[in-house]
This record gives sequence, structure tokens and C-alpha cells, in this order.
Amino acid sequence: MNSKLLLAQWVKNPKVLAIIALFCALGITGLWLYGAKEPETLNPHTDVRTPDYTFEGVTLTNIDPSGTPVYRIDSPVMVHFSDDDSAELESPIMQVFRENAPPLTVRSEQAWIASGRSEILLRGDVTILRPELDSRSTLTIETKNLRVFPEQQTATTEESVLAFSEDYRLYGEGGSLNLAKGSLRIHHRARGLY
Repeated sequence: MNSKLLLAQWVKNPKVLAIIALFCALGITGLWLYGAKEPETLNPHTDVRTPDYTFEGVTLTNIDPSGTPVYRIDSPVMVHFSDDDSAELESPIMQVFRENAPPLTVRSEQAWIASGRSEILLRGDVTILRPELDSRSTLTIETKNLRVFPEQQTATTEESVLAFSEDYRLYGEGGSLNLAKGSLRIHHRARGLY
């Protein structure tokens, strides 16, 4: 029997045509699904960081080249990460030492310290206390997410800021703090009560 004749008989049969159409549809669907499949990764948990060590009851002191302390941080728990040489601290209390003035005390919920200690991010609620000195009364500053740059002796935030003493209250958005002088500059929408 001739192959052309056999093919002509199959094409005339509706059941054969339905089966051929079904196989073609399955083949096209399979190719489409294969192309839509997400590529597999060797490590699907790449954003999970693993610490290389953890300390409890930590005191970190940073000193300048002359041996004078610049700041000290006390924390109940410190976790170090070797991938970027950073550290995270829980409930840190930071003392910023100043020349001819008592230190500033800075408390936060958490802290992240960059490699080389060039930047410290104090996360969550942050409270800064500048003790009374001469004619200046005690100043308390409340904000969130404060970036501290120890070498420049500055700190900044883009969050809301409240600064108050027994004589006045200042409010605003964003602020810069000169750690050496203990002075604050509010960036936007500053208002106050005296």
C-alpha cells in the first residue's frame, strides 16, 4: 500500500485528526512550560547571612592614634559577619567622648557597625542625652535610625526629631548632630516651644 494513500485515509478519519491535534497541543504546552520555568540556583538562600562568631556582654572601645578614647559601645550581644566584616549589636549604649565636656550617651534598639568602624547605623528608636555643662542644661534628643560617622564626629537622620530640655522643645524632620560640640541642626519644618 502506498504511503500517500495511507496518509490520506488517516486525514479523513476524525479520530486520528483529534489525536494528532491533542499531541501537537501537548507538545506546544510542554515547550511553553519549559521556557517559563525559573532557573535553578545552586544556593536558594543567598540572602541568609551566617555569623562567624557571637559574643555576649561586649564592650567595644575605639581610640584615636594618640590613644584617646573616641567612643565606647556596651551591648549584651554582638554578632560578627565575615562576608563584609560587619557587626550587629542588640540594645547598644554608646558613650561619645568629648574634649572638656562630659560624654554624650546614645541608646538604640540595635546597631550595625561597618567594616573598619567608619559608619555606625543605630536602628530603631534612638535617644541621645547631652549632660548639663556650665550654663547649658541637659538636652535629650529622640529620633530613629541615626547614622554615626565617628571620624567626622557627626551623626545624621532623615527621621522625625524631638529635642528638649527643661526650657524648650524643638521638633522637625531630619537632623545633623555635631558630636564634639553636642549641637543639633534640624533640616526641615523646624518648630519649637520655649
